[in-house]
Amino acid sequence: MSLGTAGLGLAFIRAMNSGLGLLLSIALAAVFGVNREVDALFVAMSVAVFLARDLSRVIRTAAVPCLVESDEGGGAPGFATSLHITVVAIALGVTVIVWCGAPIIVKLISPGFDHTASHEAGQLLRLLAPSLLMFLLFGSAQSVFHARHRFWIPELSETLWRILAIGALFTVGRQDGIKAYAEGLTVAAFAQWGFIFLAASWYGLRVLPVRLAPIRMDLLKPFWLGAVVVLCSVIQMQIEGVLDRAVISFMAPGSIALFTYADRLAHMMPILLSTSLLTPWLPAIAKIQAQVGDPRRLAKQGSLFLAALGTLLAVVIAWGARDMVAFLLLRGKFDAFSADIVIVSVQIFTLGIPAIFCVQCLAGLFIVSRDLKAMIHVGLLAVITHAIFNLLLLPWGVPGIALSGSLAIWVVAIYLWRRIPTKEQVWFPWGRFTGAIAAVFVVLYAVPWPLFLIWAPVRLTAGAVAAWAVYTAIMWPAILRMQAYEREATGQTIPVVGNMSDRKILKS
Repeated sequence: MSLGTAGLGLAFIRAMNSGLGLLLSIALAAVFGVNREVDALFVAMSVAVFLARDLSRVIRTAAVPCLVESDEGGGAPGFATSLHITVVAIALGVTVIVWCGAPIIVKLISPGFDHTASHEAGQLLRLLAPSLLMFLLFGSAQSVFHARHRFWIPELSETLWRILAIGALFTVGRQDGIKAYAEGLTVAAFAQWGFIFLAASWYGLRVLPVRLAPIRMDLLKPFWLGAVVVLCSVIQMQIEGVLDRAVISFMAPGSIALFTYADRLAHMMPILLSTSLLTPWLPAIAKIQAQVGDPRRLAKQGSLFLAALGTLLAVVIAWGARDMVAFLLLRGKFDAFSADIVIVSVQIFTLGIPAIFCVQCLAGLFIVSRDLKAMIHVGLLAVITHAIFNLLLLPWGVPGIALSGSLAIWVVAIYLWRRIPTKEQVWFPWGRFTGAIAAVFVVLYAVPWPLFLIWAPVRLTAGAVAAWAVYTAIMWPAILRMQAYEREATGQTIPVVGNMSDRKILKS
């Protein structure tokens, strides 16, 4: 399977998983409503589910290159055994720490909770703590599959988790309450791990240590360096999330839930597009880096084109925010006042989407080169800026905290752009891009979509497709030129018809 085909297949499964995740959020709003008890659930999940997934990604991202080198004979043959033993030890230790320290952890990340809410969140976190163990072991198993170019099994495992989480919500959750639902989420985490373990056994892959052996730290040095670099990004995002929840915990009950719904609606599709097609390239990242040589110009041009795509997504999501919220959330115990807050927050979140795409591309330079110092600087800037904006925009409520995140990511994007100099001029079709976005605004806001498309999902789909078609038609010559430069920069074969002057034109 080619990397492109694998990326498309992975994007399809992740899109399905994102849809299931969105369905889960909608179901949570309908079943439990918006109240302090739901806030407590989200606080517990932020550690035992969301943080656990991020740590799982750290393990996977750092381990894949090391496993590839070991398989190809470039690394030590005992690396896999040391890795699996280390991950099991870390997973057990983290789980015990979270279970024992649940009350303290809750108090740190939600200082605005009263005694009752803090106690409830602590109990939920202890119920969910075993999920941490399962997610970390899942990350180790995921790296084994990715190193051997098998990407679908881990994603299908995550599909299973979401299906079971939805099932738990509508069975034990609706009948017995939030605590029973938390127990159902823990069962889903064990099922996710069991699925990937059975699949590994079927393919003859080892995802657990087959024997106890001393951990060889010398073999794990490349893994630890890669893990620390990736962990900087994860820590940054987690701290920013903690800052948001800490500030919002002082607001009206249910505010954390409203903020979480808006965040997911605004960022689900951008994050999906920015990660799915890149995942299959991880095993080959060393070769790509060697071919590029000095990738700074390529990264900066790529960041501009990705930011342009992010602008298209931002306009579409802002246009469809009211329809999305009304169709997906405005039901059950979720009232119109809460819906209005989510709509405004989603629209404000979209202001930062272009910068998110830009930052991911530029920060990728530091991740590939394992530049720990640069990642620390970026993380500190992001956290400090986010904290300052949170304090300044606190009076604006949930939309103000959404604006804080959007402004902070733009500050980081500008910093990265200035920090990465290039000897050659960076090219971008500003005139063509301006015309494309103007045409998108005309298509979305000048056309009276509600008059001839009454059902919101059809209206959203038709508007998004029309906007994408107009944008692509206007930007297509520039996209082809960017693709030609990318192939040239990465050393891929380019069929050139004509003399050397044709090649010079292509490279210009």
